[in-house]
Amino acid sequence: MELTIIIILIGGLIGVFIFSSIVKSNERKKDRELFNSVTSLNRGTNSERSLILRLLKKGIPSETIFHDLFIKKSNNEFSQIDLVLATKEGIIVFEVKDFS
Repeated sequence: MELTIIIILIGGLIGVFIFSSIVKSNERKKDRELFNSVTSLNRGTNSERSLILRLLKKGIPSETIFHDLFIKKSNNEFSQIDLVLATKEGIIVFEVKDFS
C-alpha cells in the first residue's frame, strides 16, 4: 500500500516535470518566432534581445522596431545603434548597456 502511494507520487511529480518542460519549450519557441519578426537570434546582446521581446509582448508592432542599425557619418565612418522604435510622436533610440 505504501509502495503504491510512493509510486503514484513519483509518477505525478514526473508528469508535472514533463508538462512544465513542454510548456517552457512552447514558450521559448513562441519567443523565438516573435523575436525573428524583428531580427535574427544571433544579432545583438542578451539585453537587447530581452528588450525587443519585452516591447513585442507589450503589443509594439514588429514593423516599428529596428535593431542593430549602422549609420554612415560624414567622415565615412559608421555608428551602430542598438534599437530604434518608430512611434507616431517620433523615434526613440535605445542604447542598451549590460551592468552587473
